Amino acid sequence: MEIGDTITITFTTAPGAAVTATWSREDGTVVLDQQPVAESPARSGQFPATLTGDAPGLWQALFRATGPTTAVEAYFVRFRAVGGPLPFATVDEYTELYGSLSAARESLVRALLRRASQLIRDTYPSLDPRIAAGTASADTVGLAVLNMCARVMRNPNGLRSETTGPFSRAYDPDLASGLLTLTAAEDTLLAPPAKSRRRAGTIWARPGLGAGHVRR
Repeated sequence: MEIGDTITITFTTAPGAAVTATWSREDGTVVLDQQPVAESPARSGQFPATLTGDAPGLWQALFRATGPTTAVEAYFVRFRAVGGPLPFATVDEYTELYGSLSAARESLVRALLRRASQLIRDTYPSLDPRIAAGTASADTVGLAVLNMCARVMRNPNGLRSETTGPFSRAYDPDLASGLLTLTAAEDTLLAPPAKSRRRAGTIWARPGLGAGHVRR
């Protein structure tokens, strides 16, 4: 997450519980102290809290439940300062190819785009200079990033199969593993062009007369 991003964390406990959330930075600064969290939907046992990080670092959302049950659970979210190289693709480019997104899925796509771009830069350190020099296409690199993110979004939990009622669906683990990875297809798009190699010639030796021999 980037500074200023908003995240919704849903705490699940017994229906009808009284729940509060404390939102604090890693240095101990408390931004929200035992803020009441409403149950939504009613009697569902789900308590969503919408929180914003205004400083870099690791933040903690601490939920406490009382009433029908007593429970305490902590969630951690890291916020990063905006800066560094830009991602190779944008959320708008993703939705242009794959359709609109909910706020939560848009936040996930934004994080995936940033991490996929960094993974590509780590794997191909010369890529940014190649784009600047015109020897690599920014659109092609962006397509590789979008493909990487789409594979995760198709199956973010890394399921091998799932069943809904009478319908079953199997996932190809190579195409939708839930992991942000570079495939051979992306390697083909991103790798520097191979240096041209001169094809080795062939010399044919024909039987004949050696020097000094005279045909009679």
